[in-house]
Amino acid sequence: MRAAGFLIVLYVCGIATYAVAKDDSHSLRVSFGEEFTIKESQTAFFTRSHVALKVTGFSKGVCAIPGFNCGSGWKPPMVRYELLIDGRAIDQDFTKPTKRNKEEILDVVVKESDYKTYAVLSVKPLYDECETRGTYCWEELAWKTKDESYCNNINDTSIQQRCLENIVNARGR
Repeated sequence: MRAAGFLIVLYVCGIATYAVAKDDSHSLRVSFGEEFTIKESQTAFFTRSHVALKVTGFSKGVCAIPGFNCGSGWKPPMVRYELLIDGRAIDQDFTKPTKRNKEEILDVVVKESDYKTYAVLSVKPLYDECETRGTYCWEELAWKTKDESYCNNINDTSIQQRCLENIVNARGR
């Protein structure tokens, strides 16, 4: 199953199982909600799903306008990554009026990082998180999926109305 430079995807009972051609130091097998340490160019494959996360790099915090008090020009440190489903990158531009499946919307949390060599991450489906986090999470999920049905989970009527209006307006773009 190893062939230099190729990614092989096998389907077993409808669930993607991944075999990575590179040595195993470039891939991890993790579960949603599990904290894991990952380095640049490594890919984490999530068990019982078609989802993977690949770290593409790190960025230390920088002042966008050197020599000045940064203020709004400050770019915080970050972990750059791609989310993949069945090996295809998920478009993370949620400003587009694109309807998405809830499985594509993930909550990626950086627990720890030196923003040079590693990051400790935790990844969960946002839908699962909304069950405990409530109102604003449902609004975020509705926005990111462009699916107004998630607005119905919001108890505050003014926020629910705003949620519905935002989805309608997004579709009109």
